[in-house]
Amino acid sequence: MKLRSTFGALVICLLANTAHADDVCSFEDWAWHSERKQAQDYQTIHTTRDQLRDNQRHPELPCSVCREDQSKITLSNGVSVEVCHILAQDIEMALEETLQSGFEIQSLKGYRVGRTRGALDVRGLRTEYSNHSFGVAVDINADANGLYDRCVEWGPECRLRVGGEWNPHNPLSVVEGNAPHRHMTEIGLLWGGALEGRQKDFMHFSLTGN
Repeated sequence: MKLRSTFGALVICLLANTAHADDVCSFEDWAWHSERKQAQDYQTIHTTRDQLRDNQRHPELPCSVCREDQSKITLSNGVSVEVCHILAQDIEMALEETLQSGFEIQSLKGYRVGRTRGALDVRGLRTEYSNHSFGVAVDINADANGLYDRCVEWGPECRLRVGGEWNPHNPLSVVEGNAPHRHMTEIGLLWGGALEGRQKDFMHFSLTGN
């Protein structure tokens, strides 16, 4: 992991979390129904940090599904996004550098809790949380950087599922080597447009790329 300011903040946060294990934790939760292709099981959760399940905590960083773990970034152009506080400084720097290069950031999506991965429960709902749920993922200009399936390699057979059509010639799109790709990967995030397998998520950057 290359995140530039993570180590010192990580030590502080680990100490803080140890000392305050019963801190308040709140979040909006939901799960994806695999057959119905829709979000279900919406809940507003108010609990304490020591009551979180293992899968509600990031496996490597002091980030969780708790809104209290998130920090709001507002860029110089007024666009804002929430991400885990441990990554906020590095992500803000990368996004500002992207703006300064002349790339237009029209929208950002970060923290949003949802069970969109993993095995299905008896109701057909996904059971594991996405990277966005911990605030460790950022989507850039979703209207010009869609999520596709049936897309082992980019081509006409790729099927758009979320967001707008990706076009490598669109100045709002993320492509390998352009400003958002360069600055976000420099801090250790991976691009969803380079995912192996059937899915390509051109808007998406996270620690794992998915």
